Amino acid sequence: MPALETPITESLIGEHLTRAMTAVFKIMLGCSIVPAIGEAAAAPGISMVVGQVGLVGQVSGFTYIHLEDAFARECAGSMLGLDARELAALGTDAVMDAIGELANMTAGSFKNGLCDLGLPCKLTLPSVLRVCDFTVVASPRWAHRYHYRFDSHGHRVVVDVLMKVE
Repeated sequence: MPALETPITESLIGEHLTRAMTAVFKIMLGCSIVPAIGEAAAAPGISMVVGQVGLVGQVSGFTYIHLEDAFARECAGSMLGLDARELAALGTDAVMDAIGELANMTAGSFKNGLCDLGLPCKLTLPSVLRVCDFTVVASPRWAHRYHYRFDSHGHRVVVDVLMKVE
């Protein structure tokens, strides 16, 4: 594999991740999302939905997208074209599936940016967790952690990227 023409920096990762988040939120949810400044942690005891997708190839690692449960339900309803009552009738599996797809599409768009830089990789299947007080506190020795915060109409979305470039 030829050497990369552009060094991989935190700002480059942030640029590609922001582009992915902006496109997916606009297309799938019909709303805007912008980088946020400030504290990332949710208040203690807040229920969260976390979508996770792995990267395998010249880039290996994981992307995690953290949403508060109430915003995850709003996103799922918007994606599925359902109001809160209709979504509640489908149960939590519909929310989990929608957030899994949101994470998959975001990670896919991010992956395409990495591939354009000369870093071919593939995605794993998404998984989704329902958690309380979930935080990625440290990255494994094999990976570097990139941590980003976004705001969508007053809702905080946190994205952690753990990755290693071969």
